[in-house]
Amino acid sequence: MGRDASGGGVPDDVIYRRLMPSNGDGPPDPAQPGVGVADDPSALAGLKVSPSALRSAGQAAGRLGTGTRTARSSLEHAHEGLAKAAAGFSFAAAVAALHTSWDGRLGKITKDCDEIGTLCQDAAQGHESTDQGVRDSMTP
Repeated sequence: MGRDASGGGVPDDVIYRRLMPSNGDGPPDPAQPGVGVADDPSALAGLKVSPSALRSAGQAAGRLGTGTRTARSSLEHAHEGLAKAAAGFSFAAAVAALHTSWDGRLGKITKDCDEIGTLCQDAAQGHESTDQGVRDSMTP
């Protein structure tokens, strides 16, 4: 369950429907773009943004990125010398392919987490700057 700015609960399916409206036949098709604010500004009506929640999400993404970076390093360490030690065995190629696959996946996850963390932090900063700008404009 998500939280709105007041700390009240907002069911995840409500948040999901607000961001990715369904055609009524079930969940949205991830291959189809959702309605964006440019297409329908009312799509975000009532959506409350909390800079602290964005910062928290950014920090969580950063921790996940660090964890996958550590896992990737551990995977690399576990496979050191394996190719030489397993030379001539039929399983060596399968293990090498598996390592390559997981290394690539973990690399992509790490990159995504880093990007999401940065985007969340930047969004929080943007909302705080906007809020401060509004307050400043109303101060005599």
